[in-house]
Amino acid sequence: MASDSQVFVEDKSSVRIFTLNRPKQLNALNSNMITRLTQLFLAYEEDPNVKLVILKGQGRAFCVGGDPLPVFRDIIIQGKSWRVGADFFSEQYKLDYVMATYSKVQVC
Repeated sequence: MASDSQVFVEDKSSVRIFTLNRPKQLNALNSNMITRLTQLFLAYEEDPNVKLVILKGQGRAFCVGGDPLPVFRDIIIQGKSWRVGADFFSEQYKLDYVMATYSKVQVC
């Protein structure tokens, strides 16, 4: 599934609404979603027209965090390098840092 269909973006005047769209997985973040969210947060931080970012989840859960299942499958089942996991968590923690140090108001 493309990251565009997993993270919807709504533009409402000076507000941007990001909706996580993996309700069956309780909106757990996969690599594509993490990359997309990081790009969106960084782009809108530089946009003077955006004053507020709202992050919400589709379905019954907001977000359970990063989804380690694909990492597990890649490393254990497919025999890929442990680097896959290191890269995943590096990108997730980068997003966490961007959100924690964000200069604009955000509501989750």
